[in-house]
Amino acid sequence: MLDFIQQISSVGPKYLSLFCGALAAFTLIYSIFPDTSQLAARKRLGMEDESVQPKNIAVFKLLYPLYSAIASLFYSEYFPSWAVAWVEKKRPTVSRKLTIANLRSEITPDEFIAFGLTMAALVPLLMYYLFGTLRFNIPTFLHPAILLFGFFYSDLWLAQAVKARQKKILRALPYTLDLLTLSVEAGMDFIASLQRMSERSKKTALLEELDIVLKEIRLGTTRSDALRNLGERLDIEEIASFTSLLIQADQLGSSIGMVLRAQSDQLQTRRFQNAETAGAKASQLILLPLVFCIFPAVFIVILGPLVIKFLVQGGLV
Repeated sequence: MLDFIQQISSVGPKYLSLFCGALAAFTLIYSIFPDTSQLAARKRLGMEDESVQPKNIAVFKLLYPLYSAIASLFYSEYFPSWAVAWVEKKRPTVSRKLTIANLRSEITPDEFIAFGLTMAALVPLLMYYLFGTLRFNIPTFLHPAILLFGFFYSDLWLAQAVKARQKKILRALPYTLDLLTLSVEAGMDFIASLQRMSERSKKTALLEELDIVLKEIRLGTTRSDALRNLGERLDIEEIASFTSLLIQADQLGSSIGMVLRAQSDQLQTRRFQNAETAGAKASQLILLPLVFCIFPAVFIVILGPLVIKFLVQGGLV
Protein backbone atom coordinates (compact mmCIF):
# COMPACT_ATOMS: atom_id res chain seq x y z
CA MET A 1 0.00 0.00 0.00
CA LEU A 2 2.81 2.36 0.85
CA ASP A 3 4.52 1.57 -2.45
CA PHE A 4 1.30 2.33 -4.36
CA ILE A 5 0.97 5.69 -2.64
CA GLN A 6 4.57 6.51 -3.45
CA GLN A 7 4.01 5.62 -7.11
CA ILE A 8 0.95 7.88 -7.29
CA SER A 9 2.77 10.71 -5.59
CA SER A 10 5.67 10.37 -8.03
CA VAL A 11 3.41 10.28 -11.11
CA GLY A 12 0.96 12.90 -9.83
CA PRO A 13 3.07 16.04 -10.45
CA LYS A 14 3.74 14.94 -14.04
CA TYR A 15 0.04 14.59 -14.91
CA LEU A 16 -0.78 17.73 -12.95
CA SER A 17 1.72 19.73 -15.00
CA LEU A 18 0.31 18.28 -18.23
CA PHE A 19 -3.21 19.15 -17.13
CA CYS A 20 -2.19 22.72 -16.24
CA GLY A 21 -0.44 23.12 -19.59
CA ALA A 22 -3.49 21.88 -21.50
CA LEU A 23 -5.76 24.16 -19.46
CA ALA A 24 -3.51 27.15 -20.16
CA ALA A 25 -3.46 26.38 -23.90
CA PHE A 26 -7.26 26.02 -23.96
CA THR A 27 -7.70 29.31 -22.10
CA LEU A 28 -5.33 31.12 -24.47
CA ILE A 29 -7.01 29.76 -27.60
CA TYR A 30 -10.49 30.44 -26.24
CA SER A 31 -9.58 34.05 -25.38
CA ILE A 32 -7.85 34.77 -28.69
CA PHE A 33 -9.93 33.02 -31.32
CA PRO A 34 -13.46 34.36 -31.82
CA ASP A 35 -16.63 32.48 -31.05
CA THR A 36 -17.97 31.35 -34.45
CA SER A 37 -21.58 31.19 -33.26
CA GLN A 38 -21.36 34.76 -31.97
CA LEU A 39 -19.84 35.95 -35.24
CA ALA A 40 -22.62 34.21 -37.20
CA ALA A 41 -25.26 35.87 -35.00
CA ARG A 42 -23.66 39.30 -35.50
CA LYS A 43 -23.59 38.71 -39.27
CA ARG A 44 -27.31 37.79 -39.32
CA LEU A 45 -28.12 40.95 -37.36
CA GLY A 46 -26.03 43.11 -39.69
CA MET A 47 -23.65 44.08 -36.89
CA GLU A 48 -20.51 42.66 -38.50
CA ASP A 49 -17.80 45.23 -39.17
CA GLU A 50 -15.78 44.04 -42.15
CA SER A 51 -14.06 47.35 -42.91
CA VAL A 52 -10.79 46.24 -41.36
CA GLN A 53 -11.04 42.49 -41.87
CA PRO A 54 -8.13 41.19 -43.98
CA LYS A 55 -9.36 39.99 -47.35
CA ASN A 56 -6.42 39.32 -49.68
CA ILE A 57 -3.16 38.92 -47.77
CA ALA A 58 -2.82 35.40 -46.38
CA VAL A 59 -0.54 36.18 -43.44
CA PHE A 60 -2.94 38.86 -42.21
CA LYS A 61 -5.89 36.49 -42.40
CA LEU A 62 -3.99 33.67 -40.71
CA LEU A 63 -2.69 35.71 -37.77
CA TYR A 64 -5.69 38.05 -37.45
CA PRO A 65 -7.03 36.58 -34.18
CA LEU A 66 -3.62 36.89 -32.56
CA TYR A 67 -2.59 40.42 -33.51
CA SER A 68 -6.12 41.80 -33.16
CA ALA A 69 -6.14 40.56 -29.55
CA ILE A 70 -2.76 42.22 -28.99
CA ALA A 71 -4.01 45.45 -30.55
CA SER A 72 -6.92 45.53 -28.14
CA LEU A 73 -4.41 45.59 -25.27
CA PHE A 74 -3.11 49.00 -26.43
CA TYR A 75 -6.15 50.60 -24.79
CA SER A 76 -5.98 48.51 -21.65
CA GLU A 77 -4.94 49.90 -18.31
CA TYR A 78 -2.43 47.07 -17.98
CA PHE A 79 -0.45 48.29 -21.00
CA PRO A 80 2.69 50.22 -19.86
CA SER A 81 2.76 53.97 -20.39
CA TRP A 82 6.09 53.89 -22.24
CA ALA A 83 4.64 51.30 -24.66
CA VAL A 84 1.56 53.49 -25.22
CA ALA A 85 3.86 56.42 -26.02
CA TRP A 86 5.80 54.24 -28.47
CA VAL A 87 2.58 53.18 -30.21
CA GLU A 88 1.36 56.79 -30.41
CA LYS A 89 4.68 57.87 -31.92
CA LYS A 90 4.73 55.08 -34.50
CA ARG A 91 1.05 55.24 -35.51
CA PRO A 92 1.23 58.24 -37.95
CA THR A 93 4.17 56.74 -39.88
CA VAL A 94 2.49 53.36 -40.15
CA SER A 95 -0.79 54.97 -41.20
CA ARG A 96 0.94 56.92 -43.96
CA LYS A 97 2.75 53.86 -45.29
CA LEU A 98 -0.42 51.75 -45.21
CA THR A 99 -2.18 54.45 -47.21
CA ILE A 100 0.56 54.53 -49.85
CA ALA A 101 0.58 50.73 -50.06
CA ASN A 102 -3.26 50.70 -50.25
CA LEU A 103 -3.54 48.39 -47.25
CA ARG A 104 -5.89 50.43 -45.07
CA SER A 105 -8.76 48.07 -45.97
CA GLU A 106 -6.64 45.09 -44.91
CA ILE A 107 -5.32 46.20 -41.53
CA THR A 108 -5.48 49.25 -39.27
CA PRO A 109 -2.34 51.04 -38.02
CA ASP A 110 -2.78 49.70 -34.48
CA GLU A 111 -3.27 46.18 -35.79
CA PHE A 112 -0.18 46.46 -37.97
CA ILE A 113 1.89 47.53 -34.96
CA ALA A 114 0.49 44.52 -33.10
CA PHE A 115 1.27 42.40 -36.16
CA GLY A 116 4.88 43.60 -35.92
CA LEU A 117 5.03 42.53 -32.28
CA THR A 118 3.56 39.15 -33.23
CA MET A 119 6.14 38.62 -35.96
CA ALA A 120 8.89 39.73 -33.57
CA ALA A 121 8.08 36.61 -31.57
CA LEU A 122 7.09 34.19 -34.36
CA VAL A 123 9.95 34.80 -36.81
CA PRO A 124 12.75 33.95 -34.33
CA LEU A 125 10.79 30.91 -33.11
CA LEU A 126 10.35 29.65 -36.66
CA MET A 127 14.02 30.22 -37.48
CA TYR A 128 15.16 28.45 -34.32
CA TYR A 129 12.81 25.57 -35.08
CA LEU A 130 14.12 25.33 -38.65
CA PHE A 131 17.75 25.39 -37.55
CA GLY A 132 17.00 22.85 -34.81
CA THR A 133 15.31 20.55 -37.32
CA LEU A 134 18.33 20.76 -39.61
CA ARG A 135 20.58 20.24 -36.56
CA PHE A 136 22.46 23.41 -37.32
CA ASN A 137 24.22 25.07 -34.41
CA ILE A 138 23.60 28.81 -34.54
CA PRO A 139 26.69 30.91 -33.76
CA THR A 140 26.41 33.21 -30.79
CA PHE A 141 26.74 36.41 -32.81
CA LEU A 142 23.72 35.46 -34.95
CA HIS A 143 21.23 35.42 -32.06
CA PRO A 144 20.94 39.26 -31.84
CA ALA A 145 20.66 39.42 -35.64
CA ILE A 146 17.78 36.91 -35.63
CA LEU A 147 15.95 38.83 -32.90
CA LEU A 148 16.45 42.16 -34.70
CA PHE A 149 15.26 40.65 -37.97
CA GLY A 150 12.10 39.39 -36.31
CA PHE A 151 11.45 42.78 -34.69
CA PHE A 152 11.94 44.76 -37.91
CA TYR A 153 10.43 42.18 -40.28
CA SER A 154 7.04 43.88 -40.49
CA ASP A 155 8.60 47.31 -41.15
CA LEU A 156 10.80 45.88 -43.89
CA TRP A 157 7.81 44.12 -45.45
CA LEU A 158 5.73 47.31 -45.38
CA ALA A 159 8.57 49.39 -46.88
CA GLN A 160 8.88 46.86 -49.70
CA ALA A 161 5.11 46.98 -50.30
CA VAL A 162 5.24 50.80 -50.46
CA LYS A 163 8.08 50.76 -53.00
CA ALA A 164 6.33 48.14 -55.12
CA ARG A 165 3.10 50.16 -55.31
CA GLN A 166 4.96 53.39 -56.06
CA LYS A 167 6.68 51.63 -58.95
CA LYS A 168 3.31 50.43 -60.26
CA ILE A 169 1.94 53.98 -60.10
CA LEU A 170 4.97 55.41 -61.91
CA ARG A 171 4.72 52.70 -64.56
CA ALA A 172 1.06 53.53 -65.22
CA LEU A 173 1.51 57.33 -65.11
CA PRO A 174 2.65 57.99 -68.75
CA TYR A 175 -0.19 56.00 -70.32
CA THR A 176 -2.79 57.52 -67.99
CA LEU A 177 -1.48 61.03 -68.57
CA ASP A 178 -1.58 60.55 -72.35
CA LEU A 179 -5.23 59.42 -72.17
CA LEU A 180 -6.11 62.41 -69.99
CA THR A 181 -4.36 64.76 -72.40
CA LEU A 182 -6.18 63.36 -75.43
CA SER A 183 -9.55 63.50 -73.67
CA VAL A 184 -9.10 67.10 -72.48
CA GLU A 185 -7.78 68.26 -75.85
CA ALA A 186 -10.82 66.63 -77.49
CA GLY A 187 -13.07 68.96 -75.48
CA MET A 188 -13.99 66.96 -72.41
CA ASP A 189 -13.85 68.35 -68.90
CA PHE A 190 -11.02 67.14 -66.64
CA ILE A 191 -13.38 65.48 -64.14
CA ALA A 192 -15.39 63.88 -66.93
CA SER A 193 -12.15 62.59 -68.46
CA LEU A 194 -11.18 61.04 -65.14
CA GLN A 195 -14.59 59.44 -64.76
CA ARG A 196 -14.66 57.97 -68.28
CA MET A 197 -11.12 56.67 -68.00
CA SER A 198 -11.97 55.11 -64.64
CA GLU A 199 -15.00 53.37 -66.13
CA ARG A 200 -13.47 52.08 -69.38
CA SER A 201 -9.79 51.51 -68.66
CA LYS A 202 -8.17 48.57 -66.98
CA LYS A 203 -7.79 49.11 -63.25
CA THR A 204 -4.28 50.07 -62.19
CA ALA A 205 -2.79 51.40 -58.98
CA LEU A 206 -2.95 54.96 -60.33
CA LEU A 207 -6.59 54.62 -61.39
CA GLU A 208 -7.45 53.42 -57.89
CA GLU A 209 -6.02 56.65 -56.51
CA LEU A 210 -7.83 58.70 -59.14
CA ASP A 211 -11.06 56.98 -58.10
CA ILE A 212 -10.42 58.28 -54.59
CA VAL A 213 -10.00 61.77 -56.05
CA LEU A 214 -13.35 61.46 -57.82
CA LYS A 215 -15.04 60.26 -54.62
CA GLU A 216 -13.63 63.21 -52.68
CA ILE A 217 -14.90 65.64 -55.32
CA ARG A 218 -18.36 64.05 -55.26
CA LEU A 219 -18.43 64.46 -51.48
CA GLY A 220 -17.86 68.20 -51.79
CA THR A 221 -14.07 68.56 -51.76
CA THR A 222 -12.74 71.12 -54.19
CA ARG A 223 -10.69 69.91 -57.12
CA SER A 224 -7.57 71.65 -55.84
CA ASP A 225 -7.86 70.07 -52.40
CA ALA A 226 -8.53 66.62 -53.87
CA LEU A 227 -5.45 66.87 -56.11
CA ARG A 228 -3.38 68.18 -53.22
CA ASN A 229 -4.50 65.22 -51.11
CA LEU A 230 -3.45 62.91 -53.94
CA GLY A 231 0.08 64.32 -54.01
CA GLU A 232 0.44 64.16 -50.22
CA ARG A 233 -1.05 60.68 -50.01
CA LEU A 234 1.25 58.98 -52.52
CA ASP A 235 4.52 60.78 -51.67
CA ILE A 236 5.86 60.46 -55.25
CA GLU A 237 7.81 63.29 -56.84
CA GLU A 238 6.22 62.93 -60.28
CA ILE A 239 2.69 62.83 -58.87
CA ALA A 240 3.40 65.85 -56.63
CA SER A 241 4.69 67.83 -59.63
CA PHE A 242 1.68 66.79 -61.71
CA THR A 243 -0.86 67.77 -59.05
CA SER A 244 0.88 71.08 -58.25
CA LEU A 245 0.78 72.11 -61.92
CA LEU A 246 -2.91 71.24 -62.16
CA ILE A 247 -3.64 73.21 -58.99
CA GLN A 248 -1.81 76.25 -60.36
CA ALA A 249 -3.66 75.98 -63.67
CA ASP A 250 -6.95 75.74 -61.81
CA GLN A 251 -6.17 78.79 -59.67
CA LEU A 252 -4.86 80.90 -62.56
CA GLY A 253 -7.59 79.86 -64.97
CA SER A 254 -5.21 78.63 -67.67
CA SER A 255 -5.87 75.78 -70.05
CA ILE A 256 -5.55 72.37 -68.41
CA GLY A 257 -4.96 70.75 -71.80
CA MET A 258 -1.75 72.70 -72.34
CA VAL A 259 -0.55 71.83 -68.84
CA LEU A 260 -1.29 68.15 -69.39
CA ARG A 261 0.50 68.17 -72.76
CA ALA A 262 3.59 69.85 -71.28
CA GLN A 263 3.59 67.46 -68.33
CA SER A 264 3.19 64.46 -70.64
CA ASP A 265 6.12 65.56 -72.82
CA GLN A 266 8.25 66.20 -69.75
CA LEU A 267 7.37 62.81 -68.32
CA GLN A 268 8.25 61.05 -71.55
CA THR A 269 11.60 62.86 -71.69
CA ARG A 270 12.35 61.92 -68.09
CA ARG A 271 11.36 58.33 -68.80
CA PHE A 272 13.81 58.09 -71.71
CA GLN A 273 16.53 59.66 -69.56
CA ASN A 274 15.91 57.14 -66.80
CA ALA A 275 16.08 54.32 -69.37
CA GLU A 276 19.40 55.63 -70.68
CA THR A 277 20.76 55.92 -67.13
CA ALA A 278 19.66 52.38 -66.32
CA GLY A 279 21.28 51.12 -69.53
CA ALA A 280 24.56 52.86 -68.67
CA LYS A 281 24.53 51.35 -65.19
CA ALA A 282 23.78 47.89 -66.62
CA SER A 283 26.77 48.11 -68.96
CA GLN A 284 29.00 48.88 -65.98
CA LEU A 285 27.54 46.20 -63.75
CA ILE A 286 27.98 43.52 -66.40
CA LEU A 287 31.76 44.06 -66.46
CA LEU A 288 32.24 42.16 -63.20
CA PRO A 289 30.79 38.79 -64.33
CA LEU A 290 32.27 39.37 -67.77
CA VAL A 291 35.84 39.73 -66.47
CA PHE A 292 35.76 37.07 -63.77
CA CYS A 293 33.44 34.46 -65.34
CA ILE A 294 33.19 34.75 -69.13
CA PHE A 295 36.68 35.87 -70.13
CA PRO A 296 38.50 33.06 -68.25
CA ALA A 297 36.26 30.44 -69.89
CA VAL A 298 36.87 31.96 -73.34
CA PHE A 299 40.64 32.04 -72.77
CA ILE A 300 40.62 28.40 -71.66
CA VAL A 301 38.67 27.29 -74.73
CA ILE A 302 40.77 29.30 -77.21
CA LEU A 303 44.24 29.16 -75.70
CA GLY A 304 43.98 25.79 -73.96
CA PRO A 305 44.63 23.61 -77.06
CA LEU A 306 47.46 25.90 -78.18
CA VAL A 307 49.18 25.68 -74.80
CA ILE A 308 48.82 21.90 -74.71
CA LYS A 309 50.17 21.59 -78.30
CA PHE A 310 53.12 23.83 -77.47
CA LEU A 311 53.94 21.82 -74.37
CA VAL A 312 53.73 18.49 -76.29
CA GLN A 313 55.82 19.63 -79.25
CA GLY A 314 58.39 21.28 -77.01
CA GLY A 315 58.92 18.04 -75.17
CA LEU A 316 57.81 19.49 -71.90
CA VAL A 317 55.05 16.88 -71.59
